[in-house]
Amino acid sequence: MSPVQTSLRSTLTGKFDVPESEIVPDATLESLGLDSLSLAELALILQEELGVEIQDDEAAARTTVGELTQTLATKYAATPGPTAR
Repeated sequence: MSPVQTSLRSTLTGKFDVPESEIVPDATLESLGLDSLSLAELALILQEELGVEIQDDEAAARTTVGELTQTLATKYAATPGPTAR
């Protein structure tokens, strides 16, 4: 599992109590029970953990887990860090 997938899954399960079995690529963030406040909090947590900037529309209610994972993976790969990514 990539760092992006690990971070997203651990945040959804640990912080927002989403069952691991529900975190599938076609699930929307809304269907996982995240409201607008939760979406903002999710974006902040992921930004801090991954060192990438997340726009409001990139983590919107109708965004799927797969779409968010792909967006984050692209940004994460393009972000210089202390180790090679």
